[in-house]
Amino acid sequence: MGILEDSEQIAEQESISEKDAKKNYFLSYINGVFASIGFRFVDSGMVLPAFVKQLTKSNVLVGLTSSTMVAGSIWLQMFMSNLMEHRPRKMPFYTFGIFVRLATWFLIIITTLLIGNKNDILLFIIFYFLYFTFCSSLGISSLPFNDIVAKAIPANKIARLFGTRQFTGEAFAIGVGILIRFILSEKCSIAFPYNYAVIFSLGFIGLTISGISFISVKEPIEPVPKERKPFWEHIKLGPYFLKTDKNYRAFLVFRIAASFGGMSIPFYVPYALDRIKVHASTIGTFTAVGAISALLFNALWSYIGERKGSRRLMVIAYSIACIVPIIAISTKLLPHNYQTTYFLLVFVANQAYTSGSSIAYMTYTINMAPRMNRPTYLGFLNTLMFPLGFVPVIAGALLRFIHYEYMFLLSAIFSALGSYFATRLADVGDRSNNSI
Repeated sequence: MGILEDSEQIAEQESISEKDAKKNYFLSYINGVFASIGFRFVDSGMVLPAFVKQLTKSNVLVGLTSSTMVAGSIWLQMFMSNLMEHRPRKMPFYTFGIFVRLATWFLIIITTLLIGNKNDILLFIIFYFLYFTFCSSLGISSLPFNDIVAKAIPANKIARLFGTRQFTGEAFAIGVGILIRFILSEKCSIAFPYNYAVIFSLGFIGLTISGISFISVKEPIEPVPKERKPFWEHIKLGPYFLKTDKNYRAFLVFRIAASFGGMSIPFYVPYALDRIKVHASTIGTFTAVGAISALLFNALWSYIGERKGSRRLMVIAYSIACIVPIIAISTKLLPHNYQTTYFLLVFVANQAYTSGSSIAYMTYTINMAPRMNRPTYLGFLNTLMFPLGFVPVIAGALLRFIHYEYMFLLSAIFSALGSYFATRLADVGDRSNNSI
C-alpha cells in the first residue's frame, strides 16, 4: 500500500487555455527578469558582504549574513509543505510570502535611513533581524512557486524559461553594476550607510515588480491529497522518501558537497577589500562583470539544460566551481598593479557557475519531485539542508585561524566532489510524476 491512496486524492482538475498558458509563460518570465534585477541590488554574495563588512568589520558576521539567505529560506519549508500540500491552489501562500518579503525589506530601508551612522551595532542587529525575516519569507513562497511553475509550464520548457529570464535579467544587471559602482564611488556625495539605503531601495522596486508579475499567473488545478495530514504523520513521508528513493539520497549527498563547495562565495568581496585593497565602488564593477559573464553563458546553459538535461548541466557547473577559488588564490602571485584586473576573472567564473547551477537546480528539482507529493518531497529535502546553511559562518570563523587561501582551497575540493556526485544522479527528464 502506498503512502497515498487514489481514494485520498481529489479527482477535479482545472486545465488552462493555450492563451492562458502563453500568458503564464510571459508572466513567469517577467517575474524572473525583475527578480534577477532586484536581487542584484541586494546580492548576498557581493553587496551585502560589503555592507556588513564595512558596518561591523567582522568576517563571522559576513558569513552569518550569507548563511541566513540559505538557512532562512529553508527552515520553514517542512511546515509549509504540510500546510499547502492538500490545497488545490498554492498562490495564496506565494502571495503571503511576497507580502512579508516586501514589507521587511522596506523596513530595512527605513531603518538604514533613520539610524544611519549613529550606531553601527544597533543598525546591524535590526538589519539582521529583518533580513532573517526577509529570507524566511523566501521559504514561504518558494514551495508554492515551484509547484505552480510545475503545473503552469510544460516540463520541456522549464529549462528554457529559467534560462531566458535569467539571460534578460543579467543583461539589465550590467547596468545595475554600473549604477552600484557610481553610488558607492567618491563621485557620488551619498555617505555610508545612506548609499546602501539607495541601493536597497532600487532592489525593492525590482522585487515588487517581480512579485506582482507572478501573482498574476493563472494557476492550473491538479489532484492533491484530500485532507491535511497531522504534522507528525506528515514528516514521516521524509524518511520514507529517503528509504525508498535512491536518487533522493544521491541528491542529498550532492547538496551536502555543493554547500561546502560554495562556502567561499561570500568572502571574495571581503578578500578583495582586505587583501587586494580595492575601493568599495569596485563592487559595482564586480557586479557588472559577473552579469556580463552570466549573460554570455546563459544561452549555452539553456541549450545544454534543454537538450542534454539538467544533470549534465550540474556536472559542468560544479566543474567550473572548482576553478573559481583557484583563480582567487593565484591573484596574489601577480604584481599588485594587475591584481584587481585579474581578480575580475573570479566573478566571471563564479557567475558562469552560479547561473548554470541555478538553471540546473531549479529544473532538476521540479522534474524529480512526484506530482502529488511535490511540496513535501522538496520541503523535507531542504529541511535536511538547514544546518548546512550555516557553512559560511563556519568559514568566517575559520578565517580567524587560517588564511583566506586555505579556505578557498577547501571550497575547490568540495566543489570537485559536488561535480562527481552530480554524475551519480539519475536523469529525471522523462521521470513519471505519479505519486509515490
